[in-house]
Amino acid sequence: MQNQKGFVKILAVIIVIFVLLVTAPWMNKQIIHDNVLQQHGKIDGSVDKNDKIICDYEVMWLPFGRFVASCEGGHFVPFFKFKKINNRNQESSFAKKETVAWKTYRNEEYGFEFKYPQDYENFSSSDVSLGYRLSGMYLDSGKIQYKEKIIANVSLMAKPTKENSAPLIVVHIFPLSSYGYTYLSGGVEFDYDAVNNKWSQVKVENGKVVTKQIEVEIFSINGIKGYKLDSDIDADSGSVNMTAIPHKEKGFVLEFHFLVDQNTITESKLSLEDILSTFRFIK
Repeated sequence: MQNQKGFVKILAVIIVIFVLLVTAPWMNKQIIHDNVLQQHGKIDGSVDKNDKIICDYEVMWLPFGRFVASCEGGHFVPFFKFKKINNRNQESSFAKKETVAWKTYRNEEYGFEFKYPQDYENFSSSDVSLGYRLSGMYLDSGKIQYKEKIIANVSLMAKPTKENSAPLIVVHIFPLSSYGYTYLSGGVEFDYDAVNNKWSQVKVENGKVVTKQIEVEIFSINGIKGYKLDSDIDADSGSVNMTAIPHKEKGFVLEFHFLVDQNTITESKLSLEDILSTFRFIK
């Protein structure tokens, strides 16, 4: 009887180990995605010579590992190679600058943090006009209307301590389920399908509202994937550099804006990429 109990215990341990190896729950999808992108993207054609992603990878479960596939190629990552890949030095495509002495903005509610220069005021709530989105474009007597106005859950802004010496940094948090954005001048709407990671453009053509899928430039930094978004601000008077970072598990999109006034800002070399290079989710 004792031998039988001992056998059952051993069998149970073997089964648990087998299940763990088959499912490999420690394999982080984002880390796998970024490393395969870095190692194989240019080789299989998923990334062009200018580091632009042509066809992004999807990470899928397979027994004893993960299969990473794009429209250009596929790669199997077994569980016993994950640690080796994970420990590799990941180089960001963004310029690396000294950020150790920068301030840190940390948001416990949404679980993220990033750094920004010391010569900026602290982030504070903002009612900046970019803190809402129009959704559901339609025509009413030939005029463009929208079915919904979506207000940001959070709107924050940091200004340089010396006026007009550097860009404004604006952060918005929007609900993921209805995320999109519109040009400030109106007439063009962009909608994000979080389930399929697809973008569509909505605009009026020949008196009709037309929707079509579009490609949006993807960036990946510190194991986090996001999108570079367009702006319609006139480059002679200013520009808005925009990025959107979806967090599917928590159901929100983190949006960064870098508001540059070309007429007054001449000395600042700070870029949005410098800020993003310090960004990370903390939970």
